[in-house]
Amino acid sequence: MTTQTQAQTPVTKTGDATVVPILSDALVRFALTQVQFTKEDRSIFPVGTHPIDRTVSVHVKGTVTVGKDYEQRIVANANPWLLLRIAMSKLNDTTMAAIVREALSEEGIDTDAIKAQADECVQALRDVTKKPCKGKVTKKLEITIS
Repeated sequence: MTTQTQAQTPVTKTGDATVVPILSDALVRFALTQVQFTKEDRSIFPVGTHPIDRTVSVHVKGTVTVGKDYEQRIVANANPWLLLRIAMSKLNDTTMAAIVREALSEEGIDTDAIKAQADECVQALRDVTKKPCKGKVTKKLEITIS
């Protein structure tokens, strides 16, 4: 009888954490993107272009938390003017002119009912704007450069 073993990705143990090297590399790249030019750094440099060619050691310590993927409505993609355009495309010029004249002559009408109806229509447009989004990434890092 033979037993097959699967090739496993090498891992590194650091304290309580087990880190796959490719993930560790990604975390270091992420940490490096968090290094920012401070106001104090800016005050050192005169205006101009300053070449740099230096090798540095970076020590990164902390945590990176990746949230679960989720769905979100992208409300800005819902175009309520689309409803009006389609409604107006069903009317001829004479009917549209008559509607405008009637709207100009109306005073003191209760708009709550029509607003509620319009809100339902706009909500139907918003409902179809759901799209998958990646979970948020947060970090608490100490970065030391030497």
